[in-house]
Amino acid sequence: MLESPRDLKSLEKGEVLVVHTTNPDWGEAFEIAGAVVTEVGSKLCHAAVVAREYGLPCVVNVKEAMSRIEEA
Repeated sequence: MLESPRDLKSLEKGEVLVVHTTNPDWGEAFEIAGAVVTEVGSKLCHAAVVAREYGLPCVVNVKEAMSRIEEA
């Protein structure tokens, strides 16, 4: 789970990016992540659109994802 784009140094290639939401500041994350999960969003939100461009699996609007998904 990352709180902000400043935390991207802890994201390893292929890991699932779990965040509250994304915006253009998260752009680099899509080059690193293997999939994306956000707590808010819709099929036209930033995360969904950019994930499609990168061919990444993406699930948005997962309530409490950051507290319910455990880090490995």
